[in-house]
Amino acid sequence: MKNQQALAAKEKEIQAKYEAAMAKGEQLFAAKDYNAAKAAFTEAKTAKPNETAPQAKISEIDNILKAEADKIAAEKAAKEAEEKARKEAEAKAEAERLAAEKAAKEAAAKEEAERLAAEKAKAEAEEKARREAELKAQQEQQRLAELEAEKAKKAAAEEEARKKAEQEAARLAAEQEAARKKAEEEARRLAEEDAKRQAEIAAAEAKRKAEEDAKRKQQSAEAQKKFAEEEAKRAEEAAKRRKEALALAKMKSKPVQQPPKKYIYLFPFISGTPSAYGVVNMNDGSGNRIVSESEFKSLQIKYKDKIWRD
Repeated sequence: MKNQQALAAKEKEIQAKYEAAMAKGEQLFAAKDYNAAKAAFTEAKTAKPNETAPQAKISEIDNILKAEADKIAAEKAAKEAEEKARKEAEAKAEAERLAAEKAAKEAAAKEEAERLAAEKAKAEAEEKARREAELKAQQEQQRLAELEAEKAKKAAAEEEARKKAEQEAARLAAEQEAARKKAEEEARRLAEEDAKRQAEIAAAEAKRKAEEDAKRKQQSAEAQKKFAEEEAKRAEEAAKRRKEALALAKMKSKPVQQPPKKYIYLFPFISGTPSAYGVVNMNDGSGNRIVSESEFKSLQIKYKDKIWRD
């Protein structure tokens, strides 16, 4: 009984403490003292952990605090960005001012350098023109002097050439006279040689015609002999072909003698052709067969020790 009364008293005390903490939290929450309100709601949650109301208020306060913190952070970031943009704009303006001053100074320096360069170029051009004029005058004097010397040299050369021409004319006249006499002598010699050569040509031509006539007669006789030999050979070949045709016809109608076992029979035609060179019997019951030259020779090599020689 005493325990029940003690538990009831304890429960009443906890409920009172919980309600007082919740009331305090609500009051502070209304006053927007969120941190103190959160502490009061946390105290109520500690008194009665199973109650959901304290945790709900704590979560609501956390959301409000987070929203305020995010807002403050955003305002701070915006202010810092604005300050940074202002400083950058001021720095850019200062840089542009300095660049403009530098460009103006450089332009003035360039203009002065160009003026000095132009004056220097003008002075150099005038000096060059003066020197060229002096050099041209000296060259003209030298040219005139060389021209006079060339005229004198040319006159001396012309005189020398005249003397040489007279001497050359006398020499040529003497050479022409000697050449005339030599030509007359050479003409006589050539006439004698030509007469002798004509006689030799006539004799050689007569001999050649006689030899050609004898050669033609000999060739005619040889041709007649060759023709007769070829006619005889053709007649012999025709007789062989007729004989071969008869033998081939007999062979197709009548089998060749059957060789012993393990042997084959090879018979070459007397005047065979590449496509019909001979006949073979393989001794396998297939009978006689006409073969080409290549197959005939291949069989000769393959069965060289097994060919029937009846």
